[in-house]
Amino acid sequence: CLQGDDYSDDNPHQADILWFHNLTAGIFAQSTIIISPKTTFEAGLRLDLPKNYAAKLMPRIAFFHKFNENWGTRWGVGTGYKLPQPFAAQDIDNVPLSVKWSGLSPEKSIGANAEVNYKCEWDKKTSLFVNQSFFYTGIENPIRYQYDSANYLSLINASKSVTTMGADLYAKLALHTWEIYLGFTYTLAKQHYDTVQPYIPLSPISRFATVISKKIAKKIDACIEGSYVGMQYLPTGNTTPSYVLLAAMCRYKAGEHITVMLNAENLFNYNMWKTQPVFSGSITMPTFNAVWSPIDGRVINISCRWQW
Repeated sequence: CLQGDDYSDDNPHQADILWFHNLTAGIFAQSTIIISPKTTFEAGLRLDLPKNYAAKLMPRIAFFHKFNENWGTRWGVGTGYKLPQPFAAQDIDNVPLSVKWSGLSPEKSIGANAEVNYKCEWDKKTSLFVNQSFFYTGIENPIRYQYDSANYLSLINASKSVTTMGADLYAKLALHTWEIYLGFTYTLAKQHYDTVQPYIPLSPISRFATVISKKIAKKIDACIEGSYVGMQYLPTGNTTPSYVLLAAMCRYKAGEHITVMLNAENLFNYNMWKTQPVFSGSITMPTFNAVWSPIDGRVINISCRWQW
C-alpha cells in the first residue's frame, strides 16, 4: 500500500505551518493456522517505509480457543507507530502552532488484549451472551504540546510513556420480546511524563451503560437507555462529578415502507453549566473551559423514514 499527506498554505501570512508532506510505502502479510477445530492461531507482519524515517517492522499475533459450546477465549498482541505531524488534535484555542515540530521521533506503541466469552441458548428466543475483556496500550516517545518562554506552542517528544489499561464487561440477555444489554468499562489512562497531573484529562475511569428494549406489538418497539459516567480529571488537575444520563426511543412501523421514530435524550436534563460555567471572562473575550458533559439539555426529536 501507499499513503501520505500533501499540504501547503496559499496564504503564508495566515498560519505558521506553511507545508507538510509525508509518504509511506508498506507491505503486509498474514497467516491463519487452524491448529484444531477448536483452536486458531493468527500471525501478521507489516513493513512500512516512511519517507525521512527508518523502516518500521510491526508484528502481531492472535489466538482463539473454544473450550466447548459455551466457553471461548481470545487474546492478541501487536505493535504500531505514528509519525510526527503538526495537525494533531489539541485542546488549546486561538494560539498559533510553532513550526518547531520537525526532528521529532515517531511514537511507538504496543497493545495487548485478552477476553473470555460465554454463550448459552435455551431456545430460539432466549439466550445469554457475556464477554469479559482486558486491554493494555503503551506509547513510547509520546508527542505533546509545550509552551516556550514566549508563550508559543511547539511539539516535543515526552520523556516518559503514556499507558492505558482496563477491563470491559458486556452482557446481552434475550427473553422472547425483551432484550437487555449491560456494559461496564474501567479505564486507567496515565501520562507518566506529567508528575503534577498524571491522568489523561476527560477520560472517565468508570463507565456503566444499559439498554432495555421491548417489542410491544408487531409494529411497535420501545427502549430505554441509561448510562453512568464516572469522575474525570480536568487539564487543571481538578476532578468532575459523576453523572447519569437517560434516553428513550419508540419506533412504529406504519407500513411496509414507512417507519416513524420518537427519540428523547438526556431526560434528566443534566448540564455541565449547572456545576461549572462553560466559559469564563466576558462574552466578547471568553476563555472556554474543557467540556466534560452535555451542555445542550434535553433533546427530543421525531423522524419519519420512507424506504422505497
